[in-house]
Amino acid sequence: MLYTPETLMLATVSGEDDQDRADRTVLTPWVKFLWEVYRHVLDILKNNNKVEKLYQDMAQLAFSFCIKYERKTEFRKLSDSVRNHLNLIIKHSYQANSINLNDPVSLQLHLDTRLIQLDCAIKISLWQEAIKTINDIHSLMQLSKKKPKTASSCKLLQEASPGLQQGQQQAL
Repeated sequence: MLYTPETLMLATVSGEDDQDRADRTVLTPWVKFLWEVYRHVLDILKNNNKVEKLYQDMAQLAFSFCIKYERKTEFRKLSDSVRNHLNLIIKHSYQANSINLNDPVSLQLHLDTRLIQLDCAIKISLWQEAIKTINDIHSLMQLSKKKPKTASSCKLLQEASPGLQQGQQQAL
């Protein structure tokens, strides 16, 4: 391999080789593009009961994306967007085709997404986001006149409790 002064200097300063830089050069624009796609799709689907399941699926895929590529900043932005979308659902609940959170199916979809969000926040050690998500879950449960299914909630919270305990210990 031929070493030029530039490659030697870059290797010395960054500790990376050519392959690492090439991977980052190719991967970073793709990751940014994929993030923007998720963000725009969620914005388009945010308050329409006809595509509510698709919205929840896309949100869950976006959370998985943040975990897979260790994108903490994007996870925070995604959490804020999903939280804002919920506020818009509540604010515009009187409109035609809007999501009805009194419907047990709709409520369960939102709760399932929030539980996945909580699990992802714990996996990447974003404890503030985990606490905000727990508050979101509590708020969703308060909105409903009927109690949501507890089996999936209990299972996920049992899995999440060791992570929450670890976060509490790190905070102390």
